[in-house]
Formats: sequence, C-alpha cells, structure tokens
Amino acid sequence: MQAQVLRRAGVPLGHLATTSGAVGGGRALATPASSPHRFGVAFDIDGVLYRGANVIPKAPLVLEKLTEQKVPWVLVTNGGGITEEKKAQVLSTKLGVPIDPARIIQSHTPMKDLVAKYRDTFVLVVGSAEAKSIAKQYGFRNIVTTGEVHATFPTIYGDKKPHESDMIPDTSIFKQRIEAVVTFMDPLDYHRDLQIVYDVICGHGMLTGEESQHIPEWGEDSHLPLFFSGPDFLFVNEWHRPRFGSGLYPLLLKKLYQEATGGSLEVMEFGKPHPVTYRYAFDVLNRRAKESGVEQLDRIYMVGDNPHSDILGANQAGPQWRSVLVRTGVFNDPSLTNHPDIPADIVVPNVWEAYQTIMAENQ
Repeated sequence: MQAQVLRRAGVPLGHLATTSGAVGGGRALATPASSPHRFGVAFDIDGVLYRGANVIPKAPLVLEKLTEQKVPWVLVTNGGGITEEKKAQVLSTKLGVPIDPARIIQSHTPMKDLVAKYRDTFVLVVGSAEAKSIAKQYGFRNIVTTGEVHATFPTIYGDKKPHESDMIPDTSIFKQRIEAVVTFMDPLDYHRDLQIVYDVICGHGMLTGEESQHIPEWGEDSHLPLFFSGPDFLFVNEWHRPRFGSGLYPLLLKKLYQEATGGSLEVMEFGKPHPVTYRYAFDVLNRRAKESGVEQLDRIYMVGDNPHSDILGANQAGPQWRSVLVRTGVFNDPSLTNHPDIPADIVVPNVWEAYQTIMAENQ
C-alpha cells in the first residue's frame, strides 16, 4: 500500500514518491548531517505505537531514529491516571526504548498550569486511585478526594461502605468553600462520585450545607470551575469494537445536572482535541528544540489514529501544525482514503510510514 499525502489546503503532493513501499516496509532515510531540525513530532500512543498489548511494527525504531537525529518529539495521550514518571516506565518496558518522563504529555499533564491559581485553595480531586498523589506532585496543596468525603460523611452515598482509612478526623476543613473540582481521568466509582460532585456544585462549593461568609468568585448565578481530563469518548484495545473512554464521565455529569436542575454545566476539558493540550505540547517541543539551538520550531506533526481527537486538534491548532493519520487504530476503514469530515494533511498505513513521510518532507 502506498502512503497517501492528502493536503487539506491543496499543498502539492510532491513527496508522495519518496514514501512508497508495503505497510511496515520501505527504505530508511539517511540522517541529515546539517543544521538542527526545525520541526518536531507529537505522537499519540495507543493505536499509533501499540494497540492494546501489541506493539505496532517498527514503532520503537521510529522513536530511536528521531532521538538519534535530534528531532524533538513527545508522546501526547488522552490516557492518564498515573504520574508521568510511572507512564514513562510502563512505556519504556513495553516498547523497549528508554522514555524520558519529560516527553510524556498525558491528558491531565497541562493541569500543572492550574496550580498557579489553585495551589492553596480548597480543591476537590476526583479520578483514579492515584489522583491524590498526582495532584500533590503537580503542586496542589489543599485538596480532598471523593473517597475522603465519602469516608468522612458515609450517608452522602449509602449504597457502598467507604474505606475507613480515608476518613478525615478534623471535619473543620469542610468549613472552607471548595473552589474547584479537578478530575484526573474518570473515577473508580462513577455513581458515588457523580453524586458527590453534584452535591458540591449545588452547594456552591459548600459540601455540608453550611453557609460560608466567603462570596465565591464565580458569582451566585454560576457554578464553581469544573476541570476534566481524558476526553476520549471511545478508545481501542484488542477487542473488535471500540470501548467507552473517560470522556463518558463529564457527559454523564452534564446530563444528570440538566435532568435534575434544568440548568447546564460549563466545563473545561484537558486532552486532545482541546487547544490547551496542543499549546502545552508546542511549548514542550520548543523547549527541547532550544537545547539544540533552535529558538522556535517552524512545523509540528501530530501523528494519530483518531480523527476526532488527534487530527481535529492538530487541524485547529494553527498553521505550524500538520496532521498525520495512521490506519492502525480507530481509523482503519480500507474503503476511505481520508476521513470524510475531519481530513488529515497526510494519511499513511502506520507510524513507520509516517516517519518516512515526515523526514522526506524536511530533507
């Protein structure tokens, strides 16, 4: 199968001939020996570097070659729920390539930028088993988790016995207003956490029903800020159909709130395709480029398998971004030359062909 270079803006197909070859095949391109590269590459992980438990052929080689050639690259995933250090360890083992944690951008990694505002304010943390440790590592200092709320006030969710070890002996902390809800991926217990977050929203940040002397900055006619990560509604693994992802959680919360109150919730989501994630990746790649003496990259490629996240985000991120769609994940319909509604700049069979096309375009 020949790689297809399909330009949304009608850019010529001049480099098509340099990337021919069977899926997973083709010739390796020589390492340019001249000035530092002025482009960078962002890769999605699941569906691009591996699918479920299976590593995509030549994916580790692509990362090795880019590192050799001093091309800035990062891994941008809508996954998360663990620290970037742990994710790097997992990927290093799985791919057989050493991964620097600084190259890892999980869906919640850009939430580090929230710390400047919420470092010492009272924040409700929702999400995976490691959500609290992630929040602390990022720099949030005054936090409480839904598990701790449940253990301290068991009747808030009577259908399940809480973990007593999570109980907070000093309930006076709940005299503070919760100023934001920060969700690190979807929670372990959807039903319980939907109830607790709903209570916090309806109580304007006051969980126990007490009134606070402090007037919330969001005003009486709005609600406290809600931050979510992991917006993928679907993801792929070894199963023959896509699975529901963590993007299901904010969807359910908004629908439940609408049904219960008639109102609507405004949320800020982190992860692809949202601009905040592409801005963060842009900054990380440019910091890495400066280590090679390049002040700012001219071009960044987003290599992904999901048109609705990877490709849409890159297409909307600005003229420096190029979208590269591979056929090893969500997009795999052989009858389509490109996605009909969200076309990529480049469509290739796999990540090795993506690497060859990118290198050919920048020779």
